[in-house]
Amino acid sequence: MRNKLLFYCVFLVIVSCGRSSKSSVVGTWDYSRPVKEHSENEINIDIDGYLDSQASEIRKKHEAEGLEHFYIRFDEDGNLTEYKAGFAIEFSYRISNDTIFTELGPYYGILQVSKDELTLKKIQGGNITTYNKVKIDLSDYELAN
Repeated sequence: MRNKLLFYCVFLVIVSCGRSSKSSVVGTWDYSRPVKEHSENEINIDIDGYLDSQASEIRKKHEAEGLEHFYIRFDEDGNLTEYKAGFAIEFSYRISNDTIFTELGPYYGILQVSKDELTLKKIQGGNITTYNKVKIDLSDYELAN
């Protein structure tokens, strides 16, 4: 009986190790990189007044700083919000076996998570990105969906 109990406890520890839970990713995460230089061949399109929008102001701020910021926020209620180029896109999410699923299907693989860093691999495309945990007000971003 004692051996069975010990085996069961060891089994639970092994099964639970290495798997990320929703609580381990909850928070706001930032990935920053130098602002890309835009080539002369790039087309600048004004979509529904984008050039005069709050998103445009955020983009100008990033250009002045010299860094583009990409944020991702996971909340405890199962909402994932991506913040890029002044816009926010929100999804529902769940985590299973180190994979973050949205309504689009498998979305990110969790490669590493600590209290300060989160490394994700985009399922489509395979991009690997390391985010740093931050506290920031993102209310200026326009919700796109």
